[in-house]
Order: sequence, then structure tokens, then C-alpha cells
Amino acid sequence: MEKIISIFRIDVLSSFWVRAFAGSLLMAISAQVSIPLQPVPFYLTPVVALGIGLMCSSGLAVTIITMYVLEIAMGLPVAANANGGMGVLFGPTGGYIFGYLIMVYAMSSIVLDSKSLMRLVLASVAGTVILYVFGMAQLSLFFGVEKAVIFGLAPYIWEIPLHILLATLFAYKVRNR
Repeated sequence: MEKIISIFRIDVLSSFWVRAFAGSLLMAISAQVSIPLQPVPFYLTPVVALGIGLMCSSGLAVTIITMYVLEIAMGLPVAANANGGMGVLFGPTGGYIFGYLIMVYAMSSIVLDSKSLMRLVLASVAGTVILYVFGMAQLSLFFGVEKAVIFGLAPYIWEIPLHILLATLFAYKVRNR
């Protein structure tokens, strides 16, 4: 019996890491996909991060984003526009990347095992607020608060509801099948 349990734990553990790697790979791919719109391009990364927060346990969600952050730190070209390195993390837009960590943890803690559309929407809105607070906080260190709002939030106001809508509807469909 003990061998069966230890084999099962290895399977569960390896399954966790496979899912974590797949999630970080999805984040990396989504960072390279953008739709050239004005005034700013529409990136899929926030949608994927929202989806991770809505559909994964807090442990898996945080592990996925931690792996993604570590990949960036190692210089792998997984951030937007195939960038990587410490300059990406500690540059003007690094707050958004670190914000993903807190965002997915908060979202997965709100959602838990719920299939409620309202809870998914609430988690998505809360996660998005967290993401932009962290992003603009780091951006403001470089350019001041006013310019952080002008360049780090205002151009994305029209995208934010779309991010929330796409991630929430997808997660709702997956959770309720």
C-alpha cells in the first residue's frame, strides 16, 4: 500500500509541475501575441493571467507566475516583444509582471471551487485592480504618479473590460461543463 501511495504522490507532483510548466509556457506565448490597435496594442497576457487566477488553485497559479518571472529573470525572451532579463522586471513595466503574482493568488483565493459567474467576475475585477496598482506603482517610480496613470492605465481603460469578459466567460464555460 505504501508503494502505491508514494507512486501516486509522484504522479500528482509531476502532474503539478507539468501543469505549472504548461501555464508558464502559455504566459510566454501570450506575451508574444498582440493585436496592433490604437493607442496601445492588445496583448493576450492579461487575459491568460486572469484565466490562470480563475481556473487554478492558488498554489498552482502562483507557481505558474513564479516560473514565468524566473524565466524573465534568467533572460529568456518570454516577456512582451521577446524581451527578458532583470531590466524587464525592474524597469518601468516590471510592476505589472510582479502584479501577476499577487493577482492570481487573490483571484484563486476568491474563486476557490465556485462555479458562480458573479464570483468569477468579482475575482477578475479584484485581480485587475491589483495588477494595475502594482504596475502603476512601479511605473510611477520612473515617471511620477500622473504620468503613470496617463501611460499605465488610461490607454488600457477600453481593454480592461474586454480582458475581464474573455477570461471570465472562458473560465465559466470550463468550470461549468
